[in-house]
Amino acid sequence: MLKRILSVFLLCVVLLLSACGSRTAGKEMSIITDEASQSHQAAPGDSQTVPEPLLQSYYSMQSTPVFEYMQNSSIKKFLAMWVKEKTGIENPSWDYDCMAQYYILDKNFASLSDDKQLYSLPFSDGSGRNGYIVIAYYADGPAISNEGVAETTPYSYDFKAHSGKIMENLEMAGVDLSGASASRVSLVDTENNRADQAILFADRQNSRYICYLDDPDFAIEKSDR
Repeated sequence: MLKRILSVFLLCVVLLLSACGSRTAGKEMSIITDEASQSHQAAPGDSQTVPEPLLQSYYSMQSTPVFEYMQNSSIKKFLAMWVKEKTGIENPSWDYDCMAQYYILDKNFASLSDDKQLYSLPFSDGSGRNGYIVIAYYADGPAISNEGVAETTPYSYDFKAHSGKIMENLEMAGVDLSGASASRVSLVDTENNRADQAILFADRQNSRYICYLDDPDFAIEKSDR
């Protein structure tokens, strides 16, 4: 009888110690998880490091009725048809979170597209191919037209997708980001018959900085104009 009582007592002690150990391990795991989460949020490569006003300036069209219109199922059919004609990609995946207003500028940054509302919408095929389509939107109707499709494999032409590297380069270039704005642009060089895809940054002093999107290093070039 005494042996049975002693065995039960020892079993209870073992179970109690195991429970305490599990709770302690759970707390330690929770602390580690929380620290990892905080570390991720503070990582320099994350889009959270981009000042919110700068992001808003680039993606401002996403708060307009045009943004909802572009996600209409019938509109998507036209977009998919145009992408397939140009690239052969079927059923592209649309990255609406990266949709932005699109400006065509000359070498002096004068607009060449004042008569149109243009928008750039990135897409992918889910297997490593990327690109974007430029759409003109007409409020009367409303209606859209295809202004061009381009494949940009191996990566997407987008600000948030490469924000870590771009922000690092902006800092190295000494750009004052307080009050700065960003725009998705096509810079047209009529003399050399070429158009460069870029992000154009402008600070409060109206100094301009160009990030060419076909440069995988996303270097920042200050304009002398």
